[in-house]
Amino acid sequence: MSTVYAICPYCNKNQTIRDDTVVEFSCEHCGRILDVRQLRGMNLIIDAETSNAYYADAKQYFDNTDFRTAGEYFQKSLKANPNNYLAAYYSGLCGVYADGDGGGNPFDVPQTLIRTLKAAVEKMENAQTPLTGKIAFLAMALGELHIMLAGHYDKLCERYGGHKTKKLFISGAIAFLSAVNELLALGRERLLVFDAAVSAPLVSIIDSAVGACFAAIRPSLEGISDISAPTDSEYNAVKSFYGNFVSYALSINPKYAAPGGADRYADNSRYNREILLLIDRYYADNYEMAKKYLSAPGDFLTGMREQCLTAVRLTYYTAVRTLGAVKNNGERITALNEGIVILLEYIKPRVYISRDRRVKLITQKFDGLQTAAAYLDVFFESLPDGAKKPSGDVLVQFYGECHAMLRLYYQIVSKNYSRFLNKIKAAKNAEYDYYAGFLSDTACACASALSAVVRFCDHKIKPRILLLKLCREICEEFLLLADYKIEEIESSEKYSDILKIYRELDGDLEYFAKLR
Repeated sequence: MSTVYAICPYCNKNQTIRDDTVVEFSCEHCGRILDVRQLRGMNLIIDAETSNAYYADAKQYFDNTDFRTAGEYFQKSLKANPNNYLAAYYSGLCGVYADGDGGGNPFDVPQTLIRTLKAAVEKMENAQTPLTGKIAFLAMALGELHIMLAGHYDKLCERYGGHKTKKLFISGAIAFLSAVNELLALGRERLLVFDAAVSAPLVSIIDSAVGACFAAIRPSLEGISDISAPTDSEYNAVKSFYGNFVSYALSINPKYAAPGGADRYADNSRYNREILLLIDRYYADNYEMAKKYLSAPGDFLTGMREQCLTAVRLTYYTAVRTLGAVKNNGERITALNEGIVILLEYIKPRVYISRDRRVKLITQKFDGLQTAAAYLDVFFESLPDGAKKPSGDVLVQFYGECHAMLRLYYQIVSKNYSRFLNKIKAAKNAEYDYYAGFLSDTACACASALSAVVRFCDHKIKPRILLLKLCREICEEFLLLADYKIEEIESSEKYSDILKIYRELDGDLEYFAKLR
């Protein structure tokens, strides 16, 4: 009598049959009745000697980088012993190596590697491998996996890390992160993380994944006027992966510190400072006009405002849409404060005198103002409580300057037109169009004081209230000019914003009055 080894077709675990004359027996794991003749027909009787011989030949081909031949021999080894986990592991690697970049889609490589390891772990468990053997295999496989994943990631950076291929890089990075997440989903018990020989390479893999998280959400600075950044869904996916990776690493090592991201604010602050210098230059070049609250329209102003918005978006992606940010980090606070100053320059209304000596405004439509100012609320919310006052003071100063400028030029224009209001109402001529447009633009310029635009209001609010009161005065002047034809105003693409603003005013004035 000799010992025979078989595999249960129900639970896939190895069975030991100590008497080769046995016809039927119960699975020692799941209890199902097994028929030896059926097991032979299903190729579930293990031929360990043949399997080991094929494995030895396959390993030689593998070590000599003949991966296609090696893969064929590993498959023969698996046919003789379907639970030969080493043959399964190296067979999977052969598929990756033989295809160079994983076949048609190089982004599939990480997932193929992880699933190869997962399949080998399952066979290792089914083979009833002793604990020492499991640890040795996992330590070896995870060490190799770290090297292979790092190599793949380096190729990803090399091929797609540029500005023009940033979207491809993000897709590849998310595929990489998803694969690592799938590895960790095996669980700490199955991965035997209690043993240092296993946990060390696993933490190295996590380190690589955390670095990929930072790289995936980092905006490209090569095309600064067209920042390449992940979509909301991509960012949320990366953020979720990052949280899972750090949490997993901390469960292994409570002293774990996530790598990367330490210098994330340097490029941001450098660009912000360039824009702040550009703003200073603009005011220096237009000093005399600025004293009268006037701006010089033209390419310089247009370009400056566009670059302001770029700096704001960069600050958002760098200091707000970040991973593992320390709220009290000084460089982050500086970037956010710079972003607030620059954003206020972007949304600031501009007054100029046209060639026909009329007062004109450069301002945004109400919806556009809300969209731009949404960054302002996010920046304020991202600041720690103790750091909000300086930027709050900047906001108060902004409202004060807007009120002084808009009050001055509204009084100048309305003084000229209010005397002839009935006349221009009746005429509906060019003078009517100018004054109606001026009032509408000025109301939109005041609208930054609305809570519907800037939610942040836990600061001194007197200039804000003054600006809102001025806004109400302007809106009422417009309604008087338009004979209170509400339906006609609502249907007007040019003037409908003024009604949206007017409807917000009383509630805000009442609310802010209670805060004093």
